[in-house]
Amino acid sequence: MFTLKRIVRSRMTILGFGLSIALAAAPAHAIVLPGWATPLGWSLADMAEAVANFSISGNNLMYYPSTPFQIIYRQPGSGCNLGNPGSCIGNSFTVHPGTYLYVKFFFIDDSPPVIGTFPTDQAGAQNYMFAADQLGGHDLHIIIDGAVTTLGPAYVPAPVPIPAQPFGPGTAYDGTNLIQMGAFVTPLSRGHHTITIDGDFDGQLILDTFGGPVHFQINYTVDVVP
Repeated sequence: MFTLKRIVRSRMTILGFGLSIALAAAPAHAIVLPGWATPLGWSLADMAEAVANFSISGNNLMYYPSTPFQIIYRQPGSGCNLGNPGSCIGNSFTVHPGTYLYVKFFFIDDSPPVIGTFPTDQAGAQNYMFAADQLGGHDLHIIIDGAVTTLGPAYVPAPVPIPAQPFGPGTAYDGTNLIQMGAFVTPLSRGHHTITIDGDFDGQLILDTFGGPVHFQINYTVDVVP
């Protein structure tokens, strides 16, 4: 999960887009499902609401929601030292066979400072995410064991209300709505797997806010064990 607004002390977070699914190259028994899919009866909109407080808390496990999925998220304290890939820590998950995944890709909420005009419906959220005069997201990928899926507007549900603020009195957080991008992944085969999310945001709002384009890449590992 990648955070943009946090650069200016706010909450715009990359987590999990498009209908182009690399079926031929996908690892056995694992597919990034299309945005309209409802595995185990859950939609991407359902998950957006479920993970809202988890996302805005910076993935604090106190707010990890109860769902039938293993959520793939950037773990607090994870990262690598530049030039030393062996220094990478965190972002590792262990699941049982048959476990569906939900890959958090990106979120943004309406807490100040709001970037541009925060949308109110799904069409507006999709335009906000991808249009060149807005955030300008493109080349947004989930890569599983080398198989690339490009994510597009279908992976952006409508903004959802943020549940009652969980962080107690005196906190500065005052957002009320959130857009959460993500994607469902069918169960991985037994063994060790790598998942990478990456992409670029270089729309006019990004250039005006940050002074240049934003590129991100986050790596995860998932071990499937009996």
